[in-house]
Amino acid sequence: MNALGTLCIVLAIGFALAQECENTSEESCKQRPEWRVCNGRGQCECGVCTCDRRKNPKELLSGRFCECDNFSCDRFGGLVCGGPQRGECRCGQCVCKAGHSGNACSCASDNASCLAASGLICDGHGVCECGRCRCNTRGTHTGATCEDCPTCAGVCSRRRPCVECKTWQTGLYNDTEKCEEKCSRFGVVAVDFLEETPAALCRYTDSDNCVFKFTVDDPIRVLRAKECPQTQGEESKGQGSKGASPLGLLYLGSFFVLLVELGRRRFALAH
Repeated sequence: MNALGTLCIVLAIGFALAQECENTSEESCKQRPEWRVCNGRGQCECGVCTCDRRKNPKELLSGRFCECDNFSCDRFGGLVCGGPQRGECRCGQCVCKAGHSGNACSCASDNASCLAASGLICDGHGVCECGRCRCNTRGTHTGATCEDCPTCAGVCSRRRPCVECKTWQTGLYNDTEKCEEKCSRFGVVAVDFLEETPAALCRYTDSDNCVFKFTVDDPIRVLRAKECPQTQGEESKGQGSKGASPLGLLYLGSFFVLLVELGRRRFALAH
């Protein structure tokens, strides 16, 4: 085929394509019938969207209908998806890199801050979101790691070692290092008065036979003064105090007056 024949074929194909484009409606460039052509972000050419170019060459429009971009995602620290070190924007949503999560890749994937003393994430009663526990909506568990549950069985026994070591440096975790390791997530405050609320008040007897009380809220409130049994010396002192009480002195004085009166009457009869 000579050059003239080739040129004729090319012109014929071009004419056919031109005719096809002229007959193509812009409706094929709409993502939905009621939406704008190419979502208002491109031009419909031969039934295909050609997306506009933006002033910033790094900002790109893409997709069959120019519906996607790499710049309209959530921002963290003023950067799209927290910057290239955290994630990238794909079609309006952040795709986070390893070690990051969240709508803007602003959260660390490490769940260490959500670990409860039991070793479970949010104590098994919630989910860890952006390093913080979101407890189940039933409302039975609360607190930083969903460990607080005043109505749950066993909650007092789990708090007891931390209460003893943080308040009096005694009990199961009496070693300072162990106390800090096991109880760092529990706030413990010693107080001089506790409201009597049986549903949220724990009572235990320690190795000295003293009773101590504490709550299970956050922070844990501990009654500073323990209720301890009296020693023998204290009992003797108490008994001595009772012997010198005003009532005892009254009885003694009455008896003395009676003796004096009897003596006076005998003396009168004798004379």
